[in-house]
Amino acid sequence: MSIKSNVTAALTAAHAYDEAIQALRKDCKGMEREAVREAMLPAVAAHPKYKVEVIDGKLNPESPKYETARKALLRLLNDVCPSSNIKEEVAIPAEILKAAKALAALCAEYKDARSLASKAVGKAFAG
Repeated sequence: MSIKSNVTAALTAAHAYDEAIQALRKDCKGMEREAVREAMLPAVAAHPKYKVEVIDGKLNPESPKYETARKALLRLLNDVCPSSNIKEEVAIPAEILKAAKALAALCAEYKDARSLASKAVGKAFAG
């Protein structure tokens, strides 16, 4: 295959994957992460690329394609049920935003401006 056809194939697959993940998110809306895992596990295990036996609700680690199926299930689960570690947006008062912009402008003149600003704020809180 040529580069062009490989790029086309990769993009087509990526779009199909994204559409399937969006559909799975709708299908699994309101479900707990573990329930989603349990619902997807049989389909992953039975996929022709894996054919992994399920024992007591888990993939059989003795199966030849166990590790590949396990990674595929985890990848799907993480895409369908993104980690809840994402912090909620915090409302920033106008005066703090103004001060932060001033600090950013001052630090912009130095190398590693973000790191410098972060360290300066840390020292200010330390006292």
